[in-house]
Amino acid sequence: MTQVEALAKIERLDLWLFETRDLAALLKVENSNANKIASRLARTGLIVPIRRGRWALRRRLNKLAIPDNLCGFSRPHPAL
Repeated sequence: MTQVEALAKIERLDLWLFETRDLAALLKVENSNANKIASRLARTGLIVPIRRGRWALRRRLNKLAIPDNLCGFSRPHPAL
């Protein structure tokens, strides 16, 4: 699979943020292969590494939502 084909499939998902395991399932490859594909796309500047195993499409990058995704929390913490 070429990088162009991989990027086209990622863009069809209509998500700005995805994980390596999502990419592996989408492309029907092993996680290690999906990581290599994502790394190569990141080197060309088409996707952005957010943190280990998490990537974002540069075209749809929502910089205001990145902090929530860096922490790994999907909703606010209750007060202690």
